[in-house]
Amino acid sequence: MGYVATDIATVPSVNGAGEPFNWYVFLLPGPLDNQIRGELIDNFLRLSRLVGRENMVVLGQNIDEFHTEVILRYALYLQGYDLKSIPLPSLLVTDTVPAGVQVVNGDINAKVILFPLGQAYLRDGMLSNFLRQLCTTLQDHEAFDDIEDLEEKTVVEKWGWIPRYFAFKPKFFGFEVNFNAMLEDLMRGLQE
Repeated sequence: MGYVATDIATVPSVNGAGEPFNWYVFLLPGPLDNQIRGELIDNFLRLSRLVGRENMVVLGQNIDEFHTEVILRYALYLQGYDLKSIPLPSLLVTDTVPAGVQVVNGDINAKVILFPLGQAYLRDGMLSNFLRQLCTTLQDHEAFDDIEDLEEKTVVEKWGWIPRYFAFKPKFFGFEVNFNAMLEDLMRGLQE
């Protein structure tokens, strides 16, 4: 069973056993009339169970305020995003609790992955499969080490699922290597 918070200010840095969370998954559901928004909210508790005890899923009660808080806290404005330009709905996955984020010289001390889930990004009908695959990857500690090591074989093995679900690539920020470039090559190779 995963853990759930409903507001960015109440996100704890440790789980019930006093252990730190490895990853935080923020649901940014977007406009009310969006079908994927409804699906994300309906599956919120299920997703929190799937990510496991070492990770946390967060969904804000006041969606508009929550989007703004997440954009500011995780300095997405440094990547060119604001409330009007961030693709909604999205999932933001990070290794750093909101209270622990620091911006130093235009860089943040967090690893952040932004998965746009709108119809223009996510392949049709793939949301539940994507969420299952993401949860599996979040529980695999080596998957993130492989990004840093840039071992192409293991990156493809651990992250090669992304092109199956996305028409456009997610964005990886705060990693020491340019995983975005490798992901672009991987997606291009699978499309040819």
